[in-house]
Amino acid sequence: MRPEDPTDPLRNRLEGPADSLRTRLEPDSPFATAPADALRTRLESEPVPQTPPLREEEAQQRETLTVLPKQLAARFQLLEELPAAGAEANLLLVADQSSRQLVAKIYRRAGRQASREVWAKIPRLNHRYVVQILETGEAGQRDYELMEYVSGGNLARFVGQRTDATDAMVTETVRQIASALSALHEVGIIHQDLKPENVLVRSTDPLDLALTDFGVSRVLDQTRAAATAAGTLAYLAPELLLSSGGQTSRARDWWALGMMARELLLGQRPFEDMGQPAIDAAVMLRDIDLDGVTDPRLRMLCAGLLTRDPEDRWGAPQVTSWLAGGSPAVAVPVALPAPPTRTKPIQPLVLLSVRYTEPSDLAAALTRPGVWEAAARRFFTDMGPAHQPSEGWRTLRKWLRQFDEPDTYDIEALQELVDHELHDPALGPDARLIRLLRVLNPRTPPQCRGLTIDRENLLAIARRAAAAQRLDDENVRLVEALWQQQLLTELAQYQGAAELRDIDASWRAAESRSREILAWLWPQLPATAQQGLSAGADAGPAIAPLLSLLLGTEVDTARLVGQLDQVSARTATTVPWFAMARHQAGGDPAALATVRKLVPAALVEAEQTDRRNAAAQAAHQERIVRWQHMEAQRVSPGAVAAATRSAVGPLTGYGAAMVFLAVLGGWVFDLVAPAVACLVIGLICLVVQFWLEIGFAQQVGAEYGRGYTLFSQAGAGFLRAGRPRGAGFGCLLILAAPCVLSALVGLPALAYVPLVLLHLRSVSHRRELWTNQYAAAHTRVVNGQ
Repeated sequence: MRPEDPTDPLRNRLEGPADSLRTRLEPDSPFATAPADALRTRLESEPVPQTPPLREEEAQQRETLTVLPKQLAARFQLLEELPAAGAEANLLLVADQSSRQLVAKIYRRAGRQASREVWAKIPRLNHRYVVQILETGEAGQRDYELMEYVSGGNLARFVGQRTDATDAMVTETVRQIASALSALHEVGIIHQDLKPENVLVRSTDPLDLALTDFGVSRVLDQTRAAATAAGTLAYLAPELLLSSGGQTSRARDWWALGMMARELLLGQRPFEDMGQPAIDAAVMLRDIDLDGVTDPRLRMLCAGLLTRDPEDRWGAPQVTSWLAGGSPAVAVPVALPAPPTRTKPIQPLVLLSVRYTEPSDLAAALTRPGVWEAAARRFFTDMGPAHQPSEGWRTLRKWLRQFDEPDTYDIEALQELVDHELHDPALGPDARLIRLLRVLNPRTPPQCRGLTIDRENLLAIARRAAAAQRLDDENVRLVEALWQQQLLTELAQYQGAAELRDIDASWRAAESRSREILAWLWPQLPATAQQGLSAGADAGPAIAPLLSLLLGTEVDTARLVGQLDQVSARTATTVPWFAMARHQAGGDPAALATVRKLVPAALVEAEQTDRRNAAAQAAHQERIVRWQHMEAQRVSPGAVAAATRSAVGPLTGYGAAMVFLAVLGGWVFDLVAPAVACLVIGLICLVVQFWLEIGFAQQVGAEYGRGYTLFSQAGAGFLRAGRPRGAGFGCLLILAAPCVLSALVGLPALAYVPLVLLHLRSVSHRRELWTNQYAAAHTRVVNGQ
C-alpha cells in the first residue's frame, strides 16, 4: 500500500537529528480552544524515511528565528538556535545576566498558542523527572517558555542500541517516566505526546531523565469530548484512532509509555515505513506484536500498558506494583481473525491519493473525518440510477466485488449491500457509509464522520451544537444529518448500540411534541416573532437543544431553565409574550426547547424596543437642552436690561405728564395747595406702577418687548372692551384719565388710585397670558408636540 500523499494537511514529519534536544510536536489545531469543535480528531502521521518537499505555507511556518523578541532580548543574550523539528516553535539557547544557560521556546505562530490552563498548573510541577519550566509569557505577540538547558540529547538516541544493559535501562526509564506522568496527572495535565524524543537525558550514568515538551498538553476535562487526538500517530492509543473523544484521559499517556518501552526493547520505531491507514488498522484491529520482547517481566509490562481497552489498561497503580516486583493482572486480549489469504490480485481503490487493497484498511481510514467526507462526496452523494451509476459509485462497486472469496468476508452481506441496500433512495450519503463500514468491519464501534457515536459522545455533540453560533458549525451539521438521515437507527444496528434506536425514538417523539407546543403558541405570538420563526422553518424545532435535554442530566435542564429565566427577566417589560411562553413551558423538555427557539425573536424585539426608547430618550434630552438654551437667552442680563428699558420708557412719559398736569391745574385754577397734593399723590402712585411694571418686565425677559409691554396691551384693551378678558387698558387710559379729570375739576389726584388698580389689573392679565403661552411653548419644545 502506498503512503499517504505528502500534501495531506494532516501529515506531520520528523526533521533534524535523532538526538535533537527538542522534539517535534504537531501544531495546535485551530479548534483546540473552541469547545464547539472539540470532538474533531487530529491525527499526526508517522515518521517517514525521507521528508517530501514542504508546501509554501509550511515552509513559512518553519522559518527560524534569528533574534529574540525585544522583551526577551533586553534580559537574555542569544547564544545559538537549537535544532527543532516540526512547525510549532523555535528553540533558542540563551544566557541570562548571571551567564546561566537556558532554553527559550518561542512559538512560531503569532497570537495565543500555548494552553493557559497548562501554564497555570506548571508551577506545581516541581518534580525531579520533569524539565523545569522557569517562566511562561508572551513576547512580540508570541508565546514563550523559559526552561532548563539539558545538553545530553534525548532518549531517541538509545533506540537501536541493544546491549546487555538495555533491559535494566528500560526498567529505569519506565520508573522515572511513570513517576513524571503520575506527577502530571496529579495536577490535572495530560502530556498527549509522550515518545523518546520528548524525554531529555541529563546524564547516562546514572540515568537521569526529564520529561519535556508540553506543546500539545491539555488539562483534564470532565467531558469525554473535550480531548483531541493530538500527538504522534505511532504512539496514539486505539481509542484516539477511533475518534472516541474523551476516552483519551490519562490512559493515553500510559499507552504511549508502553509503545516507548517496546521501541527501546526492540530497537526499532513503531510502525516504521507504514502509512497512516495501515497504522490505524494495526492498532485498532490487531494486538501490538511483542514477540521480540524476550524478558517475561518486560513482556508483562508492555502487554499491560498496550491493552486496547483503556478501562483494563495499566496505569500508575499497576506500574508501581510491577516496579516493586508484583505481577498485576493483564487483560486477556480478544482473539481477532487472521488477515485473509489472497488467491488473486486485488485492484486498489484510490481515495485522497491513498491506495486501499483491503476492506479493513478502508474501514480504518473511514474513522477519520476527512476520509469520511471525501468518501461520502465521491461515492454516495450522487450515485445515479442503477443502469447508469456515477463514476465514483461504479469504481467502489467494482472494488467491493473483488472480495468474493470464501472464509474472508461475509460474502452474502457484502453482495446484498452492493446490489440492493446502498441503492435505497431513502438513504443519505452518511447512512450509506455507515452500512458500508458495518459490513467491512463489524467490530468497529458506531462511527459517523470520524466520531464514535454513543450516548456520552452524542450528548457532547448535542451540547456543542446547541451552543454553536454558526449554522455551518460541524456539530450543527452532524446533528442535522443524524436527524434528517435517521442515522441513529442505522448506527443502532452495530453490536451493542441498540440504545441508539431508543434515543432516536424519544428524540422524534419529543420533536413532535415540540411542534404541537409551537402550533399552540403561534396565535399568541406577535407578527415579528412569527416572521422570525418562519425564516428558520426549514431547520424545524430546536433539535440539538432538545437532544441535549433528553440525554443530559438535571443540571442541563436547570442550566437551560436558568438561561430562559434570564431572557424572560431581560424582556419582561418589553416582550411580555415571551414571559408568557416561558411561564407556560414549565419544565417539559419539549416545551423548553420550543421556548428556546423563541429566544432570538424575543431578544430582537427587546433590542428594537430598547433602541426606540433610547432614541426617544436622546431626542427628549436634546429638546430639554434646546429649551434650556432658550431659557438662558430669555433671562440673560442683556435681555432683562432691554425689557427693563422697555418698561421704564412709558412710565417715565406718564410721570412727566402727571407733573405737567398738576402744575397746569394749579396755574389754571389758582389752586397751589391742591396741585402740590396731587403731585405728591401722583409720585407715590408712580412709584407703585414702576415697581409693578419693571418686576413684570424682568420676569418675562426677552419676550417682554414681543407683545407684553404696556403699549402692546393698550390697544388690545380697547379692542376687547366689553369682553370678559378685556382688562388691559394700558398706558393710553393712564395718560388720558388725568387730562380729562384735570379739565373737569382740576384735581387729577382723584384718578391716581383707580389708575394704579387698573395698572395692577393690566399686569395681572399680561402675566396670565404670558404664563399660558410659556407653558404651551415648554410643552411644544420639550415634548416635541
